[in-house]
Amino acid sequence: MQKELSSHILFFDSGVGGLRVLKQMFPYLHEGLLAAESSEDSDVLARFPTISILYLADTSHFPYSNLTPIQMKERAKQLKQFCEGLRGPPLLSVYACNSLATHLGDDQLLPGTLHLKITPAIHEACELSKGKVLVLCTPVTASALSEQREQVVVMVARDLARLAEEMFFAGRGRLPADFKRDLLEILMKESSIDTILLSCTHYIYAKALIDQVVSSVERISGRGIEIIDSTDLQIKAHGQRIRSSLAALVDSDSHLAPQYEVICVSDYPEWKRQPIADFVTRHVGGSTQFESLKQWL
Repeated sequence: MQKELSSHILFFDSGVGGLRVLKQMFPYLHEGLLAAESSEDSDVLARFPTISILYLADTSHFPYSNLTPIQMKERAKQLKQFCEGLRGPPLLSVYACNSLATHLGDDQLLPGTLHLKITPAIHEACELSKGKVLVLCTPVTASALSEQREQVVVMVARDLARLAEEMFFAGRGRLPADFKRDLLEILMKESSIDTILLSCTHYIYAKALIDQVVSSVERISGRGIEIIDSTDLQIKAHGQRIRSSLAALVDSDSHLAPQYEVICVSDYPEWKRQPIADFVTRHVGGSTQFESLKQWL
């Protein structure tokens, strides 16, 4: 089944990591869509149509970190074919999963739409750091990193995305013993690391657990280590561009809407849908609908 969407924005992720991107990106989206609003027309809000935010959580392939680079590129082609079946190009396509974004070539992007790829914000993190940056990333993302800097240390965090997904829904979890050991070892060995970059959009949900390891290192070494979410850096770097670009697309006579519906396409069971709906209500507003991934793809 392919639903007809008139004014829509697409978000891609393998799970709930992209919800954090939606939260951080939403103020820029909202301001951009409102840019053409006529302040003299007090009744304009009543005539605005609804903007559909299509959130595709590709749970059948979660986590993307388990895919090989070849499999990741093939999945990207399938997602493009799906999007081409929608009526008209989206106003904006956001590739929230950096395992996907780092393997996405320009030929796999949808034509006729704005794009935002959430890739690891290594350059931005290095500018903030006075020492070295430890990049926590998925295996498939690590395979695509082209930046080789003396300032950067890469640590592959296997299964951390799965744990982070668990933390989002259940609010609890435990870091794998081997991850804690490896993180502790790297931080103690590389004494100049003062910044940890969470490159995967899921990892922010496990930050509290990572904080515990970092705090123990800070107590032992006496140095400060800052944990930075790559999403925050990317939105800070590109948010105003997206806002301005959306504003330029808006016809001042069409009055696009500050009313939103989020359509979450996934195979999440019923008990996982409420936390997603609650998240959307808090950070976006509007309604949340759930559609089966199998019916869409």
